[in-house]
Formats: sequence, C-alpha cells, structure tokens
Amino acid sequence: MNLEETLKAMLTAATGAAKGKWGKLKGFAEAELRTLAATGKELGESLATDLKEAALLPTAKKREAATAIAKKRAEIGMRGIALAGEGLALAVEADLKLAAQDAVNAALGVLRGAINQAVGVDVL
Repeated sequence: MNLEETLKAMLTAATGAAKGKWGKLKGFAEAELRTLAATGKELGESLATDLKEAALLPTAKKREAATAIAKKRAEIGMRGIALAGEGLALAVEADLKLAAQDAVNAALGVLRGAINQAVGVDVL
C-alpha cells in the first residue's frame, strides 16, 4: 500500500463528502442570517418609532415611562433574536458534525479499500 497515494485519496474522499454538506449548510446559514438581520432591522425601526412617540408625550414622567417601555420591548426583542441565533449555531454545529462524520467515513472507506487491495483479499 502506498501511504502517500492512499492519504491523497482519503483526503479527496473526505473533502468531497464534507463539501456536499457544506453547500447545503451554507445556503441554510445564509438564509437564516438574512432573516435574523431583517428582524433586527425591524426591531431597530420599531424602537426608533417608539422613542420618537415617547418624546412627544406631554410630561416628563410619561416620556420616561414610555421610553423605558420602548427600551424593554427592544431588549426582549433582541433576546429573541439572540435565541434564534443560538438555534442557528446549534443547527450549524450539528450539520458540521454530520459533514465531518461523512468525511471520516469516506476517508476510512478509501483506507479499507487500499488495505484490501494491498493484501489481495477483501477482508475489511
């Protein structure tokens, strides 16, 4: 068995297996990040509107209360976006683990074949 050739074939198999998953993962991740960004933009616009409306209230007490509510709503909204981001990270991590497992399995398949070929018998 030629170690360098086997290693090269293993790397090629592993790369091919991982890239197939990454293509799907990349599209998913980009779409999800786009959604998070759009949600963040809406949150910012809503906060700006709420703060402008709070500034128009007749008394300082009402302005302070409305401003505090607007900020609290924005904080809660941001926590929701952060939780969605954590969910995305978990999904990406799981997909990467699957891609890594596919890559390892592909590389081991090449190694198994190389050993079988070297001994002249399909043992493994």
